[in-house]
Amino acid sequence: MKQLDELNPMPRWAMITLAGLIVVFGAVAFLYVQFYGPDKTAVIVPPVKTPFIAASAKPAEIETTGETAFGPFQYTHTRRGNTVVALFYKNFLPRDDMIFLGASDHVIKTAFGEQTIGSGSMMDYGNIKAIKMKSKNHTFAIVPFKEDTGEIHSLKIDCVDC
Repeated sequence: MKQLDELNPMPRWAMITLAGLIVVFGAVAFLYVQFYGPDKTAVIVPPVKTPFIAASAKPAEIETTGETAFGPFQYTHTRRGNTVVALFYKNFLPRDDMIFLGASDHVIKTAFGEQTIGSGSMMDYGNIKAIKMKSKNHTFAIVPFKEDTGEIHSLKIDCVDC
């Protein structure tokens, strides 16, 4: 039976040199991608425009902000006057009316301290259609902002008669 060195036509020193070069080139490629590669965050998380806080908003105009969750749907909300914007992150609201109404009720309860009564209905609100929900004392106009998939990433809620 032949020895392993006799079967391999490449000298041992050449194999060790080749293996070392492969490791060095792999390390250089890895470091290049880490320091000079494309920004993966910009590809994975597209920028989302907030529907209501304008560039002219002054910190004194913002009354309350907070972060909470409706089930698995975490959101931040900002209230300025009679308007609240809730921005959902990690999980957007799915295309499900019951989840949408429950999340809207939760935002209203958190931001305005009001419990809604009954289910929502459609209403004309300016030049758009909105969902109307009522509480004991007030009426709220809810405008959802959706992704192309139909998932809702944010809500704008106005207290119509506050």
